[in-house]
Amino acid sequence: MSEPCFPWSRRSVASLLALLLATTSAAQAGQTGAGQLADLELEQLLGLEVYAASRFPQPMAEAPSAITVITGEDIRQFGYRTLADVLRSIPGLHISSDHVYEYLGVRGIRRPGDYNAPILLLIDGRRQNDNVYEAAAIGRELPVPIERIERVEFVRGPGSSVFGSNALFGTINVVTRDPASQQGWRVLAETGTAGLYRGYLQFDTPLSTDTRLQLSAAYGQREGEDLHIPGLAASPDGEGHFRDLDHERFQQFGAKLTSGAWTLQAAHGERLKQSPLPIYGADPGNPDNRYRDRQGYYSLDYQGGAGQDWLLQGQLFGGYYDFRGDLAYDGVLNRDRGIGGWWGGELNGVYGGFVGHRLLLGFDFQRDFRQQQRNYDLEPYFLYQDTRQQGLRAGVYVQDDWRIRPWLSLNTGVRHDVYSEFSAVTTPRLALILRPRPRQTVKLMYGRAYRVPSSYERYYEVEGFEANPDLVPEVASSWDLIWENRVSDTLRLQTAAQWIRVHDFILQNPDPESPAFTNAGTAEAGGLDLMFDKHWPAGLRSRGSLSLQRASDATGDLPDAPRWLLKLHNSLPLLGTSRLGVELLGVGQRRTGPGSSSSSSYWLLNLTASSIRLRPGLWLAASIDNLLDRHYTDPGSPDLLASGIDAVPGEGRQLRLRLSAEF
Repeated sequence: MSEPCFPWSRRSVASLLALLLATTSAAQAGQTGAGQLADLELEQLLGLEVYAASRFPQPMAEAPSAITVITGEDIRQFGYRTLADVLRSIPGLHISSDHVYEYLGVRGIRRPGDYNAPILLLIDGRRQNDNVYEAAAIGRELPVPIERIERVEFVRGPGSSVFGSNALFGTINVVTRDPASQQGWRVLAETGTAGLYRGYLQFDTPLSTDTRLQLSAAYGQREGEDLHIPGLAASPDGEGHFRDLDHERFQQFGAKLTSGAWTLQAAHGERLKQSPLPIYGADPGNPDNRYRDRQGYYSLDYQGGAGQDWLLQGQLFGGYYDFRGDLAYDGVLNRDRGIGGWWGGELNGVYGGFVGHRLLLGFDFQRDFRQQQRNYDLEPYFLYQDTRQQGLRAGVYVQDDWRIRPWLSLNTGVRHDVYSEFSAVTTPRLALILRPRPRQTVKLMYGRAYRVPSSYERYYEVEGFEANPDLVPEVASSWDLIWENRVSDTLRLQTAAQWIRVHDFILQNPDPESPAFTNAGTAEAGGLDLMFDKHWPAGLRSRGSLSLQRASDATGDLPDAPRWLLKLHNSLPLLGTSRLGVELLGVGQRRTGPGSSSSSSYWLLNLTASSIRLRPGLWLAASIDNLLDRHYTDPGSPDLLASGIDAVPGEGRQLRLRLSAEF
């Protein structure tokens, strides 16, 4: 029997609605001018320039894509801890966790254990997916701490026409803060339940008239929660309880130097995560089961004009990734390594000399000089795998933004990529943008995108895990229709419909006698987002979304594919400069594996009081996540299914206090 869509009682739902209405009323009665973001009119927000849609800055309202922007002010007001928390708040996206990594589902499509490879992750416009697993890091393994994020841009749908591989279902662009114009320090200390403590330090200084430097460092540790997996007899107590086995330690370092049109930056992050679960059949509850992720990047960027009609952008970049997984099997510790290194560059120009046209021409390449995978037992030493690959990709792209009439625009783009190990791929995009009335916009878009299989999917091979070097890229076609109505300067309504079809969909095969990953066939997803964004006169901002969607293949609904998502966000002024963020998140029922097993639908209520001024330059913030301590589960990965675990418990109530100082 299926679970009801809304698991709360009528009284609980009524209480929540009363709370949301009360916050709205309180804000209307509060003082005006409280809160920087809530005072911004929608016209200003829609004029915000975004990069991730077309690979050059353009107003969000003119971009040929469906875009959501979460600002740094949003991050502070709702107390987001990681990039995963930010993405969880965006319409049509949902997050799952196996207590090692966070996984992102788009329009209900999330292949369990895919490490977010169908999503392109950019940091300041630079590709950040590693070259071994093609993973997009959205948890604490991301080398950028949350305090350094200026905004997050999420572009729904295909982005391969400008960015190439991985931009299958969407593109994330994390924009980091530039160094401040005045010398100063920022210090933050955070503590919370589950043994959390964390610190952040940032120093900004001008070196000359137009040269500025920013240095930052973050360190944190969390003991984690005690977990209970009902029915798992192979736990330390024989009843599925795991205590003091969910520890996490993380650190991040960054440097950013800006001088005129030039930017030089580098970042490094490292995370060590303990896992009590029998991932890949490991001994459950063994304290030696640990995962370590190290990754970083460095880049030199240029953006400047060349004559009256040209905007030039250039970049040289490099990156590295080092994964180490230690898992115990019958007391023998096995070590799994994935080591990647790459460098590359890009050059593009935006030309505006043709009347009514804005033309983008560009070229980029990436050299993967190291893609190594090793697997071996430590004592007694036994080597199972040591494979090493290298690769090269290069692409050229062109895009034309044609303003046919003041109310009609046509955006066309195409990209051609060549690979050292795959056939060449060509991906187009077409967008028709109409403005039937001054405050209304209609966008009709079609695009194709692709993702090349990762080195891990093609070459990883240990006992029970067969390699498949013959994998081919998966290709997605997508249609999007968006209608946006700016009812007034303070109210925006949006309806967005999307249909996606994926060919040669790469899935993990549970049969140990067959290749571990195969091109399994076709998957489809369709959905509708209903969104609103309202700025009230008293400094309150309300935004919300309802997503109705379905993702399926020939066997039925895909695993971990909720049919509905509901998200409500209220940010309102309290006393003085302080604000209260109220976030309500609802996720529909999801299939967990073969048969009729499923994770029930659930609701989470999160509260954050931010910008509480204790004295000049000293601020306090407090957050309660999952205020009502609702118990919920996320579908497990295929390797956990093999151990009899089809769902993993989510986090319970979490309390955090943050004290920050600026001087």
